[in-house]
Amino acid sequence: MGQNSRRMFQNESNKVLTSLFHLTSFRFKIKTTLLPIRL
Repeated sequence: MGQNSRRMFQNESNKVLTSLFHLTSFRFKIKTTLLPIRL
């Protein structure tokens, strides 16, 4: 029981981490594409 819930928690945290990483990389791409246009 405890191990199963721990595994579920790890899975959820992994999802959050991956979504955060994708979000930051997406923002970085937007910044890198918009910076030359702005300049």
